Amino acid sequence: MKKYDADKIVVRNWPELHEIVDNRWERIWEIVLSEQVMNDVVLSKVEETLSNDEISVHIEQNDKKLRVIVISERWGWDDDLIWYSYTIL
Repeated sequence: MKKYDADKIVVRNWPELHEIVDNRWERIWEIVLSEQVMNDVVLSKVEETLSNDEISVHIEQNDKKLRVIVISERWGWDDDLIWYSYTIL
């Protein structure tokens, strides 16, 4: 029988998934940075790059804190949407 080492377990604190209007799903990531985002970074361009036909990404900044809102028409626990949300960070 194989033994498992509890120290090797990685806990992922995923934000809750919420159903919002029009049968869409939203997950909000709260991120605290070690430094403020540089002034030459245009967050609207980052949002545009990360969004696609199925997923809308909105980023709010307050000093060193970012709020990344991911909205999809598909249920947010589908494997590809989970990994998409995770990898954009």
